Amino acid sequence: MGDLNVQELLDLLTDWSGTYKSRKELVRLSSLHSQTVMLYSLVYKFLLVALGFNIVFLLRYFLHSLSTQTAFRFVPGPRSSSLLWGEEWELYHGKPGAPYIDWHHQFGKLVRFTGAFGVHVLSSKSL
Repeated sequence: MGDLNVQELLDLLTDWSGTYKSRKELVRLSSLHSQTVMLYSLVYKFLLVALGFNIVFLLRYFLHSLSTQTAFRFVPGPRSSSLLWGEEWELYHGKPGAPYIDWHHQFGKLVRFTGAFGVHVLSSKSL
């Protein structure tokens, strides 16, 4: 309060009608202000924690995706026909098992194909 001049101090102590506020009213206003600041602080901390979790989740997702792409890149299989659905659209809307049979005839006993949202799926043919 050392930075306030006399007029600013009077403005703080008066309401719009020009009457001085009581000490009780000033205490109530200051506690209301501190509660508001505490609520904003709590919301800010919650948002920071949520942002941190989202960053960690996305980082883990991208690292997992990169590692599976690296590990499965030499396994043969069809190219993805869709970024969103991969080959699952064909699997669910075609004859049951037909794409698997075709892929195993074309690529061998172990086939990699792309599922929905870019997930890599391995299919193996038993003897």
